[in-house]
Amino acid sequence: MLHTSGREMTSSVQTYNIENHPVLRAAQAVPRWCASRTHAEALTTIANAVEYKKGYACIFGERGSGKTAVLNAYAAHAWRGYVRAIQVDGRSGGYTEFIQVILERLRINTQGKESRWLRRRLQLAAQLHFAKDKPLALLIDDAQALDDEVLSQLHLLIDSSAGQESVMQIVLAGTAELDTRLRSPILAPVNQRIAARTVLTPIEYDQRIDFIHKLLTHKSMAPGYDLPQRTLRRIARKSRGNPGELVALTRQALRRLHAKTHPRLLHARGNRQLT
Repeated sequence: MLHTSGREMTSSVQTYNIENHPVLRAAQAVPRWCASRTHAEALTTIANAVEYKKGYACIFGERGSGKTAVLNAYAAHAWRGYVRAIQVDGRSGGYTEFIQVILERLRINTQGKESRWLRRRLQLAAQLHFAKDKPLALLIDDAQALDDEVLSQLHLLIDSSAGQESVMQIVLAGTAELDTRLRSPILAPVNQRIAARTVLTPIEYDQRIDFIHKLLTHKSMAPGYDLPQRTLRRIARKSRGNPGELVALTRQALRRLHAKTHPRLLHARGNRQLT
């Protein structure tokens, strides 16, 4: 599901052929990337928003819906291209701490500096990157955890003298709580600048099965094991199309399978943990 505000953005489906979008090629190598329609639309929405240099894009979805995987996929794409992507957790603290984290990711010393200097230094760094045609893209995960002060001050980071273009692009990824807060009067200046919004919806049943097969080949999941079709169908149904649930349920199924095939090894590990 894809939403846009105003005439700044067009649907990524109309702008690109999603299946052949270059950003999706980088996504295939990202662990836990779910190659579903809703995730492809979210990823191409980010790419379009950053390319148009309009300032803000938002991704909304419930916990485990794949927001972090989308940000990771875009960061992998940006690393290969013309954008400097910086990923930040929304739980980084207050406004000063938040700016410090970003500057440290840019390898800029922040020790002993006050809030005004930090903000000005980040604006300068963004302008320098913009002038070199390699703009900064700030990817904020768990953005619903940001307090109102940080959210309301974000527009100060992207303001510039570059006409209608923003020197820094900001992508907010969060739950429905973030969407509700952005529509409040106190955050109206931020909400008005959002060029594109996209919502991650549950993935289709067939795509759930494909995602489980991809998980089974990943090294963190004990590759080499193959789950029965009945188990795959049960996981797909129980997950309700939530990628995070698919990961958790697949891990549980693999642990049970491992316990059946290696009961002595599991018993020995349990004894070591007890001692």
